[in-house]
Amino acid sequence: MNGVPAEQAEAVAVAWRMHDWQAHPAIRVGEVLMRDELAGPHRGPRRVFWLLDEGVQLIYEPFGWIDEWYVDVVCIQARRDDGQLVYHVTDEYADIIVEGMGPAYRMIDLDQLADAMSAASIDTARAAEALRCAQRFVDRYLHRAGPFPPPQIRGFFASDHRYPPLPRPAGSDDGPAPPDRARSAVSIVPYDARWPRRFAELGDQLRGALGDVALRIDHIGSTAVPALAAKPVIDIQISVAALDPATPFREPLRQLGYVYRADNTERTKRYFREPPGEPRTHIDVRRAGSFSEQFPLLFRDYLRTHADDAAAYENLKRSLSAQFAHDRVAYTDAKAPFFWEVIRRADQWAQQCGWEPGPSDA
Repeated sequence: MNGVPAEQAEAVAVAWRMHDWQAHPAIRVGEVLMRDELAGPHRGPRRVFWLLDEGVQLIYEPFGWIDEWYVDVVCIQARRDDGQLVYHVTDEYADIIVEGMGPAYRMIDLDQLADAMSAASIDTARAAEALRCAQRFVDRYLHRAGPFPPPQIRGFFASDHRYPPLPRPAGSDDGPAPPDRARSAVSIVPYDARWPRRFAELGDQLRGALGDVALRIDHIGSTAVPALAAKPVIDIQISVAALDPATPFREPLRQLGYVYRADNTERTKRYFREPPGEPRTHIDVRRAGSFSEQFPLLFRDYLRTHADDAAAYENLKRSLSAQFAHDRVAYTDAKAPFFWEVIRRADQWAQQCGWEPGPSDA
């Protein structure tokens, strides 16, 4: 890759769901798009590849015990946005996980494809093409220990994640923009009395769409604690009887415009984000009565009634936001010890007062 002539490298942009559909800098060489990111869902550096002629996206994820390739079948469309060439990437549901350097692999997300077909949110022809694309990729690169990873990306790839530098386009002195450690700065703002009203509006919409499927709809997170400074993000928890099948809650949320984040690695929840262009909103769908569902409710209620701990949490957040202003992953990880210490005290408080979650917020 280092030997790619500058005239063969082109500075472009890629917009996809992992970046909330915002365009981010990328490089195109031949039929390969690529960009570097220092923080993926699994807390490690990665280089993302898109093969235009194959219709797939490839990510080599560092898990710690074993590295795996995520091969997503995607639809890639090129558009000119304000004069810039932007490749818009849409997930087509049929995905492949390759263990290490192959050839062992397994198909995933076929249940999502089936759900999308049942809900008529993807037509039969599109679904069939996604499956054909996955089969072509498997036949070409994985059967009979074929050439994996694909030859066209090998010069750009390193199994230890110490990737060779991306090529610089002609006329570029500095090369592509540096990799993202986070998608936006960590910003803690004073408590805003409009946050509960915003939740109430969203909660009413969600209740109308989900009906009895949602056993609870609750405002959680820091914006749900009066007087507590926070990131201006509305966190919502939807409690359901079961996470699988997902169609009963996923389809109503999709119709409201919420974006399902299949990349979420927490298997005790299903994660959705706000409709494109709307204020940032996080929706966590969890099983009613589970530990993961009770945790944020207890944490919220405890902080609402313990001003000293709430103040300590605010001070910690302000300190960490200054330390990790452009590193959301490190910011979140650094809060974990405080969470567990507070939840220990909250559990003692719950045992003393007989705490139970109050009525659903919506």
